[in-house]
Amino acid sequence: MDRFLIQYLKSLAVIIVFFTAMIGTYFLIHHERIFPSLSTLVVYGRNSCGITQSMRSFLEQHHVPYIYANIDNPLLNKEMWFRLHQVAASDPDPGYAYFPVIRINGETLERPDEETVLSLYQQANTKNGNDESQ
Repeated sequence: MDRFLIQYLKSLAVIIVFFTAMIGTYFLIHHERIFPSLSTLVVYGRNSCGITQSMRSFLEQHHVPYIYANIDNPLLNKEMWFRLHQVAASDPDPGYAYFPVIRINGETLERPDEETVLSLYQQANTKNGNDESQ
């Protein structure tokens, strides 16, 4: 019986180390999107959404770096809803989102206009001492 218990505990330790490494690796790879700095712009949306694509084109034309999070990926979808729940004090369980959802300067915005996003990006870079917002 002791032999079985020792083998079980070894197997359990391997599984725990494996999953801890996987989760740590995921956070390491995606830390800019999950824990964005104030000047990091994250665009949550779908490839099939014309308004999302318009926002992405606008940002590219204005040389604004951003991280695109396609919410057709279940993990990114949950992340977007987590961000929306943080700002939805009046509606703790919103049933839909207006794309694109933008995360910039510590704020989460639903379908902001392009000029607002550009202005927030420029403000964030000014606060951080970067003047890359041209």
